[in-house]
Amino acid sequence: MARDRSAPLVAFVGVVFFACSPAAPVNTGGTGTTGGGTTGGDAAKVAVPGECVDPLPDGDKRDATRPFDKHVQLDVRDEDLDGDGTADFFVKPGWSCGESCNRSVYIARGTCGHYVGTFPSVDRYESMETKSHGLKDLTVRPRRIEDDGNPHCYQIVMKFDGKEYRPAKKRECQCQENPKCTTWEDQ
Repeated sequence: MARDRSAPLVAFVGVVFFACSPAAPVNTGGTGTTGGGTTGGDAAKVAVPGECVDPLPDGDKRDATRPFDKHVQLDVRDEDLDGDGTADFFVKPGWSCGESCNRSVYIARGTCGHYVGTFPSVDRYESMETKSHGLKDLTVRPRRIEDDGNPHCYQIVMKFDGKEYRPAKKRECQCQENPKCTTWEDQ
């Protein structure tokens, strides 16, 4: 009879995930929102939508390109989008996705996160200093094979609309390091 050796690994991964998760939510007082680190400041004013969920199983549901037998994984980032002193969660494909990779972002509240959007991007994306509805804007760089059969690279500024990150402006860029880009187009 074969012995199932996956149970200790699953338990170990669960313990590591729990031990490495941010601290429990902190009540910011009066606003009805919770913060993941410090109290007060702009972070106390940011109301995030939806329920607080585990980003991994939720991220699986958010990526329509996910093969049935694959799962998303945490993308280790040091991005604090709401300014509460706690890094927020990004999930990325745990499979080879070529030019059509999606990332989902969750605002951390304790050991869970509030979903605030999914965007297409290769590994180059980051937060900006500007904010929309209390969350930092994002610049993302998707790369797609277009109808002409060639890869096209873009730079897109994503802004939080109070519910979800949405494209605000876009430009096409050369697919290389330090690319030249076209002028911005509002979306």
